[in-house]
Amino acid sequence: MPLSEREKKLIEIITALRREFDFDKIKKTFVESIGRYLNADMVYFFSYDPISKKLQPVNEFSEYRKSPEIPTLIGTDIEIFEFFKEMAKTREIITISEEKTEFIEKYDLEESPEEAFRKKYGAVSAIFASIYYQGTYMGLLDI
Repeated sequence: MPLSEREKKLIEIITALRREFDFDKIKKTFVESIGRYLNADMVYFFSYDPISKKLQPVNEFSEYRKSPEIPTLIGTDIEIFEFFKEMAKTREIITISEEKTEFIEKYDLEESPEEAFRKKYGAVSAIFASIYYQGTYMGLLDI
């Protein structure tokens, strides 16, 4: 049975990731591949530091922006956002659609730093997912 285009692309991404041993290169391949594959405007990966037990700020290896006009998040400390810190502790995938009202109400984020952040960067939809590898928490993916 022939592979679908989606399956071929996923195999391509996984193969590229397996070739790398440098975590920064893996992160860059990861965010760029997801960004291109999903035609996303931006993709960020906040790495988890098990020593400090904190999500690390975005750096040049953990950011994909479709256009240079999209503001960078390099250096942004996600730890100031309580919602993201709490979300990172779960394996729940959070989606924010263009109909954000339900999401904002569900998580009581009206007038929150998270809502101000979303408005500042013009995000109309997003997916947040905690990433685990062999049971170890690696970080938070924001698409």
